[in-house]
Amino acid sequence: MRQWDLDKVDKWVDEVALLPIAKFYPSAVAKDVGLPVQEVFIKLQELVNQKKLICIWEVRCPECLVTINELTSLDLSKASICYLCGDEIITSPEIVFPAFKINPQYKAYIKESAKKKHPGEPKKIFGAYSRNRKLYHCHS
Repeated sequence: MRQWDLDKVDKWVDEVALLPIAKFYPSAVAKDVGLPVQEVFIKLQELVNQKKLICIWEVRCPECLVTINELTSLDLSKASICYLCGDEIITSPEIVFPAFKINPQYKAYIKESAKKKHPGEPKKIFGAYSRNRKLYHCHS
């Protein structure tokens, strides 16, 4: 994989930082930039290390698939209760999914940078992001 291919992920994150998106999944990024999800996940982890992103781990009920908990660290010793079906769920790798949030400080930095580049002019966002916003937005 060429480095400039992975630079598409950086650009995607910077553009999404300007949108009202609560969190996103590696699969959404991979689909938009046309790269394998495994490579995108590694790049997103690098952005976590750079403090641009925050990684969260969603615990989903295996029965009804609703997100029942969000963990900031991958702790497989926690149990949760599903608020829909009432089952007690023991956290296991099969029901934990990574998601990412833009670090609020980085989001503010990107917004300020966009204002300086184009004062008084709205930032033009790549069409796929605005047309498919629901694809990335997840209700918290």
